[in-house]
Amino acid sequence: MLKIKIGPSGTTGLSYEEAFSYLKANGLTALEVPFTYGVRMKSDQAKDIGYLANKYGIGLSVHGPYYINLASLESDKVEASKQRILHSCEIANEFSTVNSDQADIQPDKINIIFHPGFYMGRDPKIVYDLIRKEISELIQIIDEKQYNVRLCPETTGKPSQFGSLEELSRLIKDTDCGICIDFAHLWARNQGQKNFDTIMQNVANLKLEKIHSHFSGIEYGPKGEKKHIPFSPDYLNEFVNSISLLSEKTKQITIICESPEPLEDAMFLKNTIVST
Repeated sequence: MLKIKIGPSGTTGLSYEEAFSYLKANGLTALEVPFTYGVRMKSDQAKDIGYLANKYGIGLSVHGPYYINLASLESDKVEASKQRILHSCEIANEFSTVNSDQADIQPDKINIIFHPGFYMGRDPKIVYDLIRKEISELIQIIDEKQYNVRLCPETTGKPSQFGSLEELSRLIKDTDCGICIDFAHLWARNQGQKNFDTIMQNVANLKLEKIHSHFSGIEYGPKGEKKHIPFSPDYLNEFVNSISLLSEKTKQITIICESPEPLEDAMFLKNTIVST
């Protein structure tokens, strides 16, 4: 049976303990910590958040900074991008620190979500090789430092961005990284021409036991994604009805709501799934 974990991006102004308590009370079981404008969290705070998440049964993930381009034409920007990812990993690793009396428990890896890079007018095959190389090097460093995290490059919403489902599925095989499926991004990237049944079937074909994902409404134009918006009932229902396509090959999907009101819409999403 497919296990579905749902939660918001961020705490929407609540303290982490207030947010975790609210999520638990309302049957939500995930939260994504946004480092999108920089990693502004200290190690001790991360440990406290990890303790509280464990107490309330909330699974954590991290969205890394927006300022990442592993295929930049400038080597210093590539290096800065890698350092931002590694800093995200360092702090996220503290979320899964276990107490001495739990030393025999191996906590789940913390997924580190990020947008990998841009084509910048180049052949996508060249950009793929650049990003594959940098992610492979990052994974080697993560393994050496024994961070309990998993790099999950995200499907992107603009044709100018590296991050089609096909590219990332190849990255999984070539680097052993994870993936974040942003369903709204794929909708925008394909100009709404692929319905959720088609998208979900393509995701199912990856044959991943666990999937990390984002969902929201999306406004898009000829150049792809413009902004995240609340989802309409028809759009939401089509997405929810397509989830069953995962059930044969996937054991768990985590869905992080990235709409402008992520907490309220995460509840709406959960209630829609429950009633379907």
